[in-house]
Amino acid sequence: MVYKPRAVTVTTTPAMEVNPDPDRDVVVITNLSGATIYWGVDPELSISNGAPIFNNGRAEFSRLNGRDPTIARYLVIAAGSGDVRIDEESVGEVR
Repeated sequence: MVYKPRAVTVTTTPAMEVNPDPDRDVVVITNLSGATIYWGVDPELSISNGAPIFNNGRAEFSRLNGRDPTIARYLVIAAGSGDVRIDEESVGEVR
């Protein structure tokens, strides 16, 4: 199984931080910043329409919990920047 952990800096501009991957089984986004990070599935993400990941919280997307791990995820923060860790596990090769 391929494992791809990485650090990401989230800013006030929505950015696709998790690319689509049909082979991915799990994505975990962990918020290590002092502020709330918001996630969504399209580039129109904002703090008013995104789902929150609170400070030291996480969001997990897997086939087992019914949250599709294969689609893209966008991240944004209300002000400044935030430190996030993204962990991905896939059955296929790293792309």
